[in-house]
Amino acid sequence: MRQQLIMTAAVLMLLGVMPTTAAGQEIEAQHADFSGTWTLDRGASEIPQGRGGRRGGGRFGGEGPATVTITQTDDEVVMEQQGGGQSRTLTYRLDGSPSENPGPRGGVAIMTSSWDDATLVTEGLRTISTPRGEFTLESHERRLLSDGSQTMIIITTLTTPRGDVRARLVYRVAD
Repeated sequence: MRQQLIMTAAVLMLLGVMPTTAAGQEIEAQHADFSGTWTLDRGASEIPQGRGGRRGGGRFGGEGPATVTITQTDDEVVMEQQGGGQSRTLTYRLDGSPSENPGPRGGVAIMTSSWDDATLVTEGLRTISTPRGEFTLESHERRLLSDGSQTMIIITTLTTPRGDVRARLVYRVAD
């Protein structure tokens, strides 16, 4: 019986038939809700080392903001980031249209967000200003919840003129 159910499900997927609810509507993937206040867990995070052994650079000292407060609706995610005496607010639209936000070091970030099941994927370009000139970096970010929504993980890859830089920031629900 179990094998027959598995075969039926496989055939339906191959035919492109979507499971439906009793009302005849397609079942949607459950999106994560990132709403709340989050605190960076530096010990659990993987933060790239900058030149001279320093951690990263740019806004928030390259370590990510110490605290992030997120408000989420069906249409957008608004993040208030604070750390190192600095703050900024970012808005990601969830309808696939580009969002323009303040970038690191006075630049601008133009990002597009979409859902991959319960993971929020945000991609785009970040412009930064440095003493050596302005640079544009490609950014790819995956934001997900774990531990019963008590942990938020942000995996970021920046493509820079010197190669890819990867970070894995771990945030815990603030007490």
